[in-house]
Amino acid sequence: MAIWKLKGCIRCGGDMFLDRDEYGWYEGCLRCGYRSELVIPTKHDRQPVKKGKKRQPALAGRNKR
Repeated sequence: MAIWKLKGCIRCGGDMFLDRDEYGWYEGCLRCGYRSELVIPTKHDRQPVKKGKKRQPALAGRNKR
């Protein structure tokens, strides 16, 4: 089963398809043959969220003139 991305190629603007083989997911272009491997993040790749103090807006605390 392939998933299509119309006019999604970064090299030629052709139609891309997403598919999977024995090595993982990849995308390929029908027009120019460009291929790239898609990396799917795992739970070990994600950064933990630090809990604690809330962030303040960038302009909070500045003097208004």
